[in-house]
Amino acid sequence: MLDGLDDIPWKRLTHAHGPADDVPDLLRSLRTAPAEMIGEQSPLWHLCGNIWHQGTVYEATAYAVPFLMELAACPMVPDRIGILGLLAAIATGTSYYDVHGNLLNEPDFAERKAVELRWVEQAHAAVARGVAAFLAITEEETDVRLAAAHVLAVLPEHREVVGARLRRMVNAETGSVQRAGLLLLLGLAGDRSEATLSALTGALSGDDLMQRRSATLAFAYLKPDPLPDLARAAILDAIAADDLEHGFDGLPWDAIAEIDRGKLLACLDAASREEAVMAAIVAIEAGKATHQTVSTVLSLIFPHRPPREKPPLSGSELSPVQKRAVRAISSAMEGGRRIFYGAFPLWGLPETAAGWRELASGGSPPIERNLP
Repeated sequence: MLDGLDDIPWKRLTHAHGPADDVPDLLRSLRTAPAEMIGEQSPLWHLCGNIWHQGTVYEATAYAVPFLMELAACPMVPDRIGILGLLAAIATGTSYYDVHGNLLNEPDFAERKAVELRWVEQAHAAVARGVAAFLAITEEETDVRLAAAHVLAVLPEHREVVGARLRRMVNAETGSVQRAGLLLLLGLAGDRSEATLSALTGALSGDDLMQRRSATLAFAYLKPDPLPDLARAAILDAIAADDLEHGFDGLPWDAIAEIDRGKLLACLDAASREEAVMAAIVAIEAGKATHQTVSTVLSLIFPHRPPREKPPLSGSELSPVQKRAVRAISSAMEGGRRIFYGAFPLWGLPETAAGWRELASGGSPPIERNLP
């Protein structure tokens, strides 16, 4: 196993912390390292800090991928699920410069960014070349099959074959949580075939709430045009719900991290967006204000207005629906109740309950520095 590992010029390659000469021993250690090993004792922990670091990939990353795939395919390796998780992360890795921009005003920023983007392409391509191995792992009976399905779902160049395999897995799956996870992966995979949309529509019509929510999110990821009426109704229901992030415990990947409420909102046409915001305002007026209902209102009718770029909103600037929303939110916060856990000023809104009362009365709240 790991033949050819020493043929790679690791000392000349770089990762997040400099020369990649520590990578070969870390890969070898994965052959026996138990999944329960954590922190600095774990070779996987170290690899998640050097060849993939906080979402970014490096020069050495693509070179390590074939060996990671060999380890993931071997039934004797203890932490195959962890290795598959790293491979999925690598496949969706990014460039530091692409994400953060030219923070230090480096004169060679464009060249450095271009180099990093090549590393990103190479790392993803290296994972994508393992599609046959990942498909084979999905035939196994343990949860490793689900971890392999997750890797497949982040390989859009193989969406058709991946969609077919995920549909087959959904049909064969008997576990509720596992089936919900696979439905979510169908959306993540990007396959908009009639067969996939039919499978998701069937789940929307079922009795299992978690599977309905997963199918709803999948429709939001796929965003078919036109959006089926059943999917539209399910999306409106999900936007108003507080249970999207619940119930995914037990899956061998972090499904919650892939739940994007913004995609639900992005699926809606103007009429549906108006329906969603009015439902949220009515819920707040009825004393049912939650973080999600407030977040929905902010996302739909208050464009981002960073305080450093624009002054806070005044009562005279508000549209009728914004005025109603402000009155509802202000009333819900009376008595010191905290109903939102974001930074209101990002939408040009007050930071304190007193400011909200002023805005609700039609005035211009003072600029303050304390959260309500």
